[in-house]
Amino acid sequence: MIFRKRINVGLVLFFAVLVGMYGCASRQSQVVVEEKGVETAPAYSEETISTSSTKSYASAGRASQSGAFPTGDRHSSVIFIEKSLPSETQVGHPFDFITKVTNLTDGLVKDVVVYAVLPDSFKVGSSDPAIQADPDGKKVHWLVGDLGPKETKVITVSGAPTSLGDMEFCCTEVTYNYDPSLCMTAAVVQPELKLTKQAPSEVMICDTIPYTVVVSNTGTGAAQNVRIKDTLPSGLKTMSGEGSVEYEVGTLHAGESREVTMDVKADRRGTFDNTASAVAEGNLSADSNSTTTVVTQPVLTVTKTCPAKRYLGRNITYNIVVTNEGNGPAVNTTLDDCIPLNTTMVSASDGATVTERGALWDLGTLQPQESREVSVTVRADNLGEAENCALASAECADSVKDCCVTVVSGIPAILLEVIDLADPIEIGANETYEIRVTNQGTATDTNVSIVCSLESGTMEYVSSDGPTTASTTGNIVTFAPLPALASKNTATWRVIVRAVGEGDVRFKVVLNSDQLDRDVQETESTNFYE
Repeated sequence: MIFRKRINVGLVLFFAVLVGMYGCASRQSQVVVEEKGVETAPAYSEETISTSSTKSYASAGRASQSGAFPTGDRHSSVIFIEKSLPSETQVGHPFDFITKVTNLTDGLVKDVVVYAVLPDSFKVGSSDPAIQADPDGKKVHWLVGDLGPKETKVITVSGAPTSLGDMEFCCTEVTYNYDPSLCMTAAVVQPELKLTKQAPSEVMICDTIPYTVVVSNTGTGAAQNVRIKDTLPSGLKTMSGEGSVEYEVGTLHAGESREVTMDVKADRRGTFDNTASAVAEGNLSADSNSTTTVVTQPVLTVTKTCPAKRYLGRNITYNIVVTNEGNGPAVNTTLDDCIPLNTTMVSASDGATVTERGALWDLGTLQPQESREVSVTVRADNLGEAENCALASAECADSVKDCCVTVVSGIPAILLEVIDLADPIEIGANETYEIRVTNQGTATDTNVSIVCSLESGTMEYVSSDGPTTASTTGNIVTFAPLPALASKNTATWRVIVRAVGEGDVRFKVVLNSDQLDRDVQETESTNFYE
């Protein structure tokens, strides 16, 4: 409701009581004027008075008067008026008639106009704001304009009395527009979600992947029941083994952000793209940016090579190659080699730490596709298989092992001796040939066979003995194979013949075995005489 006030002097008390919001009580100020000269009372104008209006004569001081409009009570009124002027002056002496207009409310009062009746014996020199004359010529008014909450404006009228007597300055009316409506404002808001996600660009497979998600309300008003959901790509799990997570953020006020972090683990190497989403009441939703994390892993291989066969007492060298075939660095790579029990350590290459039973290499960091080659040399002390194994390890890599077997063999070194026990021999007498086979090597000789040839026409077979039995066919004596002849052992066979022909005769022995690639032959000469 807008109140328009305009109240005359005669009805001010009636309206103050009846309406409670309208009115202007008539306020009169009186000044006594002493004679100094007589001037004709002018019409209301703003003629300039020769004497400065900023000076006034007030031998008895200034008088003031105030009133509240429209109720007369400051606590319930809208406008408060304060007037002041000298209580006494002289004819022709200028003075200021001052009116202060104050807005008593906490609201805006518009279009304030103050009405007054000036005495006929007061000649106006100037007015601020400008004085306005009413059409009937009896009243004047001032356009004060709008008054803000508790604001005061001052009306200053300068003039001088033109004749002796009392002068009355009356405020007859105050009008204004004031709207005391009780208003409420409802804010119309639009919250808006924004979601950003951060992740490392590369990690090792043994490391966790830290995800950081920040949800923000970039709109106006609060976003209610905000939730963040993150469905992990295949190959990623939370530390508790879940493939998706959801967080209750709650309420986000305008401009507020909330940060959520989580750690996930990869179960394989590869490239993983991930996007999170957020929702809230009112069908609010937002997707985060996509993050890409490359999970790298060192993959070790170890390859060991060795000779398939070595003789007892000889050295065996094992060559070992360690390679990182993964896509991540193999940090703190080590290689541990244990030598076979039937061997003795000789040496190890590339600064290995050597012990009686093995060697250890610290290979440092192997970059992807990088290889290192080392070797270890042992002496074969016993017959049999010599199996050598090496184990390669590194951070974030599975340990790998490779073995190589060398067969340690003895050396079959057979000594064949054939001796005639009596030389020379008369015709008709017997001669004994002793056949001795000695294994001078380091390996057992197997299936040792002896075949004897008697020279035709000079000797004939009588008998034989030894570790195996003999059979004869013509002038050939064959002994059954000896199953085994151990290293450093000797086997002896004997063949007895009768001398039947005169001359320098020959007794021939041929030996063979599993370990020999060719025959061993021995011939003994004997003199047979008449």
